[in-house]
Formats: sequence, C-alpha cells, structure tokens
Amino acid sequence: MTMKSKKPSAPSAKKHSAIRQVNVSQNATQVPMRSQVAARAYEIWQKNGSIHGNDQQHWLQAEKELTKLLNPSLSV
Repeated sequence: MTMKSKKPSAPSAKKHSAIRQVNVSQNATQVPMRSQVAARAYEIWQKNGSIHGNDQQHWLQAEKELTKLLNPSLSV
C-alpha cells in the first residue's frame, strides 16, 4: 500500500495592502488592518489613563473610528 504525500500549499503571492476590502452586498467596504486597530486602541487606552480592563471597549472603539474614517459614507 503506497501513501500519496500531500504537497504543502504554496504561500499566496498576493501582496498585503494597507487596507483590506470586504464585499458587503454590491459595495466594497474598506476595513482597517489589525495593526492599525491595535495602534488606535493603544492610543485610546493611553488617552483614558492607561487603566487596564477596558481593552475590548478600546478595540471596538478603534475599529469603529477607523472604519468610519475609511468609509465616510458608511453609517457605522
């Protein structure tokens, strides 16, 4: 009995852009990259006194702000 070996899949040659696109209905919505959200959430955390325990709220606020900035016509 011979076993066929699977070839490892080649990494995508697609270059990463600063902004990803997610198709919503027929409109393309600009979505901030994770690193952008992390940087903004950190800024919000610092602005709020660097108090621990609100990381999820800071992250969601950062996502909302950046998504709105990238999509001014979108109501977020």
